[in-house]
Amino acid sequence: MKYIQHIRNIFSKAALFDTIAKYALGAILLLLPLIFSPISNLTTLSVKYFFLYICAVIASSAYLLARRADKKVSLPSKLSIVSIALLPIVSIVATVFTGRFSQSVIGYGVESSTVLSIILFVTLAFLAFEYSREKKAVTKALQLIALSYVVVLAYQILRFVLPENWLSFGQFTGPFSTLLGKWNDLAIYTGMILIAVFFSIKKISHKKQYIALALSIILLTVLHIVSFILLWPVLIAVLLCIVVADSVHKNKITLLSKGGLTTYRLIGLISALIAIIYVTVLIQSVRLNSVGNILRPNLYNLVYALPNSLGQAPQEAIPSASMTADIFVQEVKHNPVFGTGPNRFSEAWAQYKKTEVSQSPYWNSEFTYGSGYFPTLAVSTGILGLLAILLFIGTLFWNIYKAIFSGTLSKNDNIIVFSTLYLLILSIIYVPSIPLIVYLFLGIGYTYSLGKKTDISLASTKMKLLILAKISAVIILAFFVGYLLAKEYIAAYYYQKAVLAIRIEKNIDTADTFLQKAIQTNPKDIYYRAYSDLAILKAQAIIESQTQSSAEISSQAREAATAQITIAQEYADKAILKYPENYFNYIFAAYIYQYNATQIDKTIELYKKSLELYPNNPNAYIGLAKAVATTNNIKETKEYIQKALTIRPTHTDSLLAAAELTLQDKDTNGALELLARAYTSDTSRVDILFQIASIQFELQNNVQEATQTILFAVNSHPESIDAKYTLAILYAKQEKFKDAANILSEIVKRDEKAKSALEPLISELLQNKDPFTQTEPAV
Repeated sequence: MKYIQHIRNIFSKAALFDTIAKYALGAILLLLPLIFSPISNLTTLSVKYFFLYICAVIASSAYLLARRADKKVSLPSKLSIVSIALLPIVSIVATVFTGRFSQSVIGYGVESSTVLSIILFVTLAFLAFEYSREKKAVTKALQLIALSYVVVLAYQILRFVLPENWLSFGQFTGPFSTLLGKWNDLAIYTGMILIAVFFSIKKISHKKQYIALALSIILLTVLHIVSFILLWPVLIAVLLCIVVADSVHKNKITLLSKGGLTTYRLIGLISALIAIIYVTVLIQSVRLNSVGNILRPNLYNLVYALPNSLGQAPQEAIPSASMTADIFVQEVKHNPVFGTGPNRFSEAWAQYKKTEVSQSPYWNSEFTYGSGYFPTLAVSTGILGLLAILLFIGTLFWNIYKAIFSGTLSKNDNIIVFSTLYLLILSIIYVPSIPLIVYLFLGIGYTYSLGKKTDISLASTKMKLLILAKISAVIILAFFVGYLLAKEYIAAYYYQKAVLAIRIEKNIDTADTFLQKAIQTNPKDIYYRAYSDLAILKAQAIIESQTQSSAEISSQAREAATAQITIAQEYADKAILKYPENYFNYIFAAYIYQYNATQIDKTIELYKKSLELYPNNPNAYIGLAKAVATTNNIKETKEYIQKALTIRPTHTDSLLAAAELTLQDKDTNGALELLARAYTSDTSRVDILFQIASIQFELQNNVQEATQTILFAVNSHPESIDAKYTLAILYAKQEKFKDAANILSEIVKRDEKAKSALEPLISELLQNKDPFTQTEPAV
């Protein structure tokens, strides 16, 4: 009985559980931006997400136990509760009515638009509301965020200073890999800290103001290096809002009264003006002319001198606001109430994106998010979700407005409220990483705490039973969801091991073992496709091993290869069954079925099915064209190629297929024109230059033109030994023996293994003899 009583005494101490909850929230604030795994097979995003989940479960469980102990709970205003609670409720309802529970609820365990993510974010907002009463805790929270930023920034600086492989931990490649996630997220985080520094200027001594000024210059330099243009208008708007709020006292504008502007407001206005000029110059420096070149190269070189000196920063491709709005309109026409379902924006993007997008550089990009976090949620939850989001954002803006113009906010209050406003606006026009979205929702909870609160007593027996039921439900659900997340990460771990086994070790058997484990742990379409691809590799390996030992392939080897192709088809079909809304599963299955000449009708059917899910996909049309070509239906083949080129006139594979058909029609000039367009669309394809040279040499009998083409190939692709060797042959045929010898000598210098084979040829060339008399150019 003593032990039971002791346990009861522990569970009756609210302060103990509140402390646990606070430490869990503190761990999120400090460590979520920093945490990663040095195990290369575990992605940084998955580690962050699982850490967030564990901390949120601990904090919410401890909070419920604390409320059971002290028998009271505080809630924000009814409107605030309804507005924020509707986000997870609507996402759950949309999931029920649209299906695809795995994709919408858990996803791959890393997405911020899943039902689980929305529940986690809203839970953290309520916890922040509860624990924002203690001002010391709030101060510590801000210190933890600042400390986390210092570590993030210090690591980033070291990545630029130290050699590339240092501090990579197998996760971060290149100097622009950040602990946060995306490169632009570093700028967003920096903007948050800059807002905090600006507020500190007002409350510190003149000597410390110089320190704050120096810190501001460092932060602004970071913003300039990242060059995230979208951030600057938001930062300017928030800065002007701070100045206006500071000038308001007792509902009277005092900006220009009694002595004019204060130093603090003057600094804010001047900073905003400089920022406006800066962002204007920034935008002008990257403007392009009609042919896609920088309009003002000198201005660009001046503005981007510092960022470019550190290397070429990655350019993030995201859909524009107008594109996202168009996808929403199209989705609402077909699924008005519930949209596509949470975490399924990519399906709507493939289904409804316009032809104009297919003609842009991002034609083949598969976007999982729209132009902003909240617009993405709106597309995936339909009109119901849009109304919930508008209510949520409107209520939050109203709470922020009341808070900043109340005249009662402390420095810490101002920092958190304006940072929340800043992150909210950015989340409407951009998709920040999960740590920054977490900061947003924690700030939302704090902002709600500045308004009205409702205290509810839990002393009654019914309330005690209710809170006990909630605790039990949270614990049971937490273990279940944790189990599902663990399966996601373990399967992903095995998948990555399989990928490394193929790419680095070249070991098919090891890859087979890991892929089977991934499928057994968590069967998903991506793993089925990977195993299907592996079966094709096995079939190819069987054929290659036979052709190396004998000229003919044995019936036994042929049967073994056919069996592997059958397995590949089986797993490609499983991928479709697992995720039938994913157009790529049909494209992939069609590619697999093409290995079986007797399954051409099935191949065509699969390509057509993919077009139902992704109508403007030139890859599907060219796949159809190639499949139909095997039936000798030239007319239909040309029609499909033309459809692909209508969608994307610079589609490389379609241009190559069109060139081949044009060549069959004996139109060599037309074929050369199409091949030239194909190379322009993809200048990495040196094989296209070989095709052009082949036509010039073999069909037009123009060795000079062929030589010029291959010379261009050598200059633009200096790593291509085949291009150099072919150039040497062409020089020899024109009796330019010395030039041919020099080319072969260059190959020998780069590749010692070629020395024994090429030195006799060089010797003959130096004697003005053509050693290639029996050799046609390899074009």
